[in-house]
Amino acid sequence: MSGILSALHQQAKQTPKRVILPEHYDPRAITAATILAEKGLATPILISAPGNTELSAGIEVFDQHPDAETWRTKAVIAFTEARAAKGMTEEKAREALQNPVLLAAVLVKLGYADAGVAGSTATTADVLRAGIQGLGLAANTKLVSSFFLMELSDGRVVSYADCAVIPDPSSDELADIAISSAASYLRLTKEQPKVAMLTFSTKGSASHPRVDKVIDALALAKQRAPELNIDGEMQFDAAFVPVITPINSWSDK
Repeated sequence: MSGILSALHQQAKQTPKRVILPEHYDPRAITAATILAEKGLATPILISAPGNTELSAGIEVFDQHPDAETWRTKAVIAFTEARAAKGMTEEKAREALQNPVLLAAVLVKLGYADAGVAGSTATTADVLRAGIQGLGLAANTKLVSSFFLMELSDGRVVSYADCAVIPDPSSDELADIAISSAASYLRLTKEQPKVAMLTFSTKGSASHPRVDKVIDALALAKQRAPELNIDGEMQFDAAFVPVITPINSWSDK
């Protein structure tokens, strides 16, 4: 193993976190928990014991903790308060928190765990809904977006956003996605990001309302995060292949 994945493994080993994998009924989640525990990457937590499967040492089971019911009660109260404006009651909250993915999100919010990973069987929509309702958004964040972090065969690490959440973002949303994705890239890679606002036009080579949307988003992103090294509008090849990058594109900062 090399590159970004190795670096992330080393970071994880230095300060192992508590990570909930709520889909305890999926063998893939159990395998993931086993790897995390055996390699010392994290303290994995399953919501319930997975049937007759013998678990590796270091894997915790939430429901087997003596204080599990206390935490469930805390989760019910927190979820009721957070969703009170939507008509949530403790009875409805207790029923909703039978969903292990939602329960995991609320437990992370309460500090029982540092993070949660889901989606092996739950749909993207279910995971996003649990995250939004149970955990909430970060301060000063108006929307949820996603990005892929990829290590290429030549060692370069790149990210793409938004790939799964917002199908047709507005200029305002595109600007926020660019800024949030750049911050995530920096946090994971420790490298300053160069952000390209992609479309099917490079520096005025095409005219279209969708191109205008990207141009407007670029202006908004520069206004909101003037320190960000960002450029556009660009086609993918212009952003990715240095030899065809437009003159005076990326700054040297």
